[in-house]
Amino acid sequence: MPYKSKRGPALGDDNARKSPRIKEAEAPDAKMGTAAVLKAMSQEQALPPGEAGVRAEGTTARTIRQRGLIIELDDPPTATGEVAPEDHDKDGTGIGQVWQVATDILCDWLESHPQWVHQQGRSLELGAGVGIAGMAVARLGGEVVLTNYHPRVLSRLRANVALNGLDQRAFVQPLDWAVPADDLPRCRLVFGADLAFAQRSAAKCAERVRQLCGGVFLYAHQERRAIFMGPEGRLQREATDSGLDALLDNIAPLQCRRLWERDLPEGERVVLLALGTPTALDALPSLPGASTSAPLN
Repeated sequence: MPYKSKRGPALGDDNARKSPRIKEAEAPDAKMGTAAVLKAMSQEQALPPGEAGVRAEGTTARTIRQRGLIIELDDPPTATGEVAPEDHDKDGTGIGQVWQVATDILCDWLESHPQWVHQQGRSLELGAGVGIAGMAVARLGGEVVLTNYHPRVLSRLRANVALNGLDQRAFVQPLDWAVPADDLPRCRLVFGADLAFAQRSAAKCAERVRQLCGGVFLYAHQERRAIFMGPEGRLQREATDSGLDALLDNIAPLQCRRLWERDLPEGERVVLLALGTPTALDALPSLPGASTSAPLN
C-alpha cells in the first residue's frame, strides 16, 4: 500500500513519483491515536521548588522532568528585538524549545534500539533545542554532539547536560546551517526533530546533512500546511507541507524511508523518516513485526 501523505497524493501514483521517494517500514503499532499522543505529551512534569538546577547566566527558566531527564526551559522569544539582526533571515519560532510530539517519536525509536545506537559511535544532533533527544542518546551510553546556532540555546544546552551529569558523553558545539561545518566530523548517525518548518532553513539543513551524515539521518517531523492570504483576500492552506518538501527536495542523493508515524488531532500527524544511502537504510533495525515495502521508483 503506498504511503498516503497529508503533504499531497499517495507516493505510489504517477504524480507522486515526481516527489522525493519514500520507502515504508510499517510496524503494527506504528499509528497511535490522539489519546496516546496526548498521554505522552502529559508526561512533562514540573519540578517542585528547590529541585531547579543550573541556570544559564542572565536568563530565567522553568524546570520540568521529561523522559527521566531534568530540563530547564527558557521562555520563547516574544519580539523581533530579541533576535540579532544577522539572524532575521532565519526561522526563530522554535529557538530553544521542545517540539513535543516530534521529539517523542524520535526518542521512542532511539530508545527502542540501544545496541544499534551504541554501534554508530559518536552521533550528532541538529537543532538540539534543550537537548532531550541528544541526552537520551547519551543515557544509552553513546557519545553525542548537540548543536545549535543560537548563543542562548547553546548556554542552556550546556546547563542541561551538566544538570543531568552527562557532560562526559554529551558535548555542545555551535553550528550555523548557513556556514560549512568544517570543524565537525562526519557521523554515522545524525538526527533531529522538527527542523523543516520553513523552506529556506530546510534547504540549508539539507546541505549540512549531506556534509555531516556518513550513514543515516533520523528526522522526526510534525506535518503542517501553512495558512496564507490568497489573491482574493481569502485564507487558504498550502496543498503540501512546503518545509518538508524543501528538505526532501534538497537532500539528494540520500534516499528516504518512513519508519514510523502517529496521528495527531485535526488530521495532522508526526512522521519519523530515515534518510541515507540504500545500504545504510537496509542496515537499520526493524521494530518487532515490521515489514518493508519495495522501493518507489
